[in-house]
Amino acid sequence: PPTNKRAQRSLPRPQPLAARNPQNMSVPAIEINNSDLAIGGGRGFGGGLGSLGGAVADSLRISFFGMESTGGNVVILFDCSMSGKEVFKKTRSELIKTIDQMADSPSAHLAVIYFGGRDGNQLGLPNKGKKIKDPTRDDFWLPTGVSRGKWLASSGMGKVQKQLEAVDTTKLSTGKGPEHKYNGFKFRLGTNYWGALNAAYKMKPAPDTIYFMVEPRVAFPSEDTVRKSYEVFKKYGLPKPENTTINFVVGKKVGNKKPMELMLNLLHGGELSKNEIRERIVF
Repeated sequence: PPTNKRAQRSLPRPQPLAARNPQNMSVPAIEINNSDLAIGGGRGFGGGLGSLGGAVADSLRISFFGMESTGGNVVILFDCSMSGKEVFKKTRSELIKTIDQMADSPSAHLAVIYFGGRDGNQLGLPNKGKKIKDPTRDDFWLPTGVSRGKWLASSGMGKVQKQLEAVDTTKLSTGKGPEHKYNGFKFRLGTNYWGALNAAYKMKPAPDTIYFMVEPRVAFPSEDTVRKSYEVFKKYGLPKPENTTINFVVGKKVGNKKPMELMLNLLHGGELSKNEIRERIVF
């Protein structure tokens, strides 16, 4: 109970209703506009509800591969390596579902960043005596017509969806070269994700959530490779924004999860618990 008398009193509370048979009562229906805005993830209720008004409930809940994120700034790092090509139909379908969730909200922002890799310099590590190149400069690209560092507002998400829907995987070039292309869409041989991740870190405002699609058996073959690769990135790349969460979307379950879990923890500064690591990986 308060120890000091308040100068201003609250309005009197309404008296509760009691009924012997509540199921027989007739009460007015409450109409709710179903616009993908959830409680705890709505657009707020104005400024008249104290700490509950506007700020606490001012966020969107976005789902990708069944993993929810809270916040309207979402980056999806889309695997366009050759291994990503094998599961493209499924990953495209999930991305389009996410676009549909966000497209109706004027406050939502989406960035889609494709990544693959150069044959001969995967992961930014030296290969066959070649010098280490800046792994954040190459091997990532954006949907047609999208500029680097620009968020897709609701009006631009439909264009990305149309480009994805137009890709016919049966018509992709099948030669032995480093790239397979069709109608402007491409898959690259190799896996270098650091450029895409660094481009996500550069977004302004910073992303709330990054969904990182990855094939761990290729990207994280061993704990030793993970540590070496991360050290190379720290030399050239940016630190993760403070309030950004990274989730791994994994194509197939793997026997040895330790390299993948190590990388996720390193990306978060080595501060995640075992439970937090597991919660941020979806298969």
